[in-house]
Amino acid sequence: MGEAKRRKLLDANYGKQPEWSILNPSDECYSTAQNLIETVYPDKQIVYPVKITYSLKEAYIGAVYMFLQGKKICGECVWVSEDEIEKPRSGKELQNVVLKPLAQKLKDEMSASDVVLIHS
Repeated sequence: MGEAKRRKLLDANYGKQPEWSILNPSDECYSTAQNLIETVYPDKQIVYPVKITYSLKEAYIGAVYMFLQGKKICGECVWVSEDEIEKPRSGKELQNVVLKPLAQKLKDEMSASDVVLIHS
């Protein structure tokens, strides 16, 4: 049995890109993300409430804190699963889904701005 087949048997979503979105206040799981933000990143400036969906039965809600380290845009995340999941994914795997697109979004926002204030 090939590696891809073996992994597919272990994880039905193997090889598929999950859907993710930045939550807005009208989303039903926004309050969960907001609680994470207030608990983990209470005094941080650029924190995005995010949801990652792998399937109907596997979704994660998180808070993604983006910051500048020198000239590099970095981020850190905290996640909770929306439902009870038998084998939850690692935080690193979830982080890899959203950090690059959010860093690009932040870079585009800064490029479009006339002035960027960096609070340290």
